[in-house]
Amino acid sequence: MSLHRRSFLSLPGLGLPALAAASPPSAVQFASDGLRLSPLEVSRLLASLAEQGKIAPDSYAQKGAVEELEQRFAADLGKERAVFFPTGTLANHVAVRLLARGRPKVLVQRECHLYNDCGDCAQTLSGLNLVPLAGGKATFRLAEVE
Repeated sequence: MSLHRRSFLSLPGLGLPALAAASPPSAVQFASDGLRLSPLEVSRLLASLAEQGKIAPDSYAQKGAVEELEQRFAADLGKERAVFFPTGTLANHVAVRLLARGRPKVLVQRECHLYNDCGDCAQTLSGLNLVPLAGGKATFRLAEVE
């Protein structure tokens, strides 16, 4: 059976909406993200944390909660530093940009997220020309590169 990655979570029988509603807050969610709180519940939680002094303000992801998160991840992973990205798309883009090391062409697998789902972000923001290879395959060979 061939399965398109975008349709996986909508398959009948998986019961993802029911699973998401029934799972504990610490469970990994495939149908949503976050704590599944209403806007009112989020605002009450934030107000409570602020009143208890458990939230420090941050500015452009520096200091405050973001810096605490980065420091905790670095310590947990035994690394000198960690960097928080608000989205996986941004993290992927920055990783590819760093791996390109200033070269303008980047070979990518044709079905990769950065090539298919991110518009022209790599081209517009980093001047990268994504060259898609290996359509329908997991890898590509040197002959395809050449």
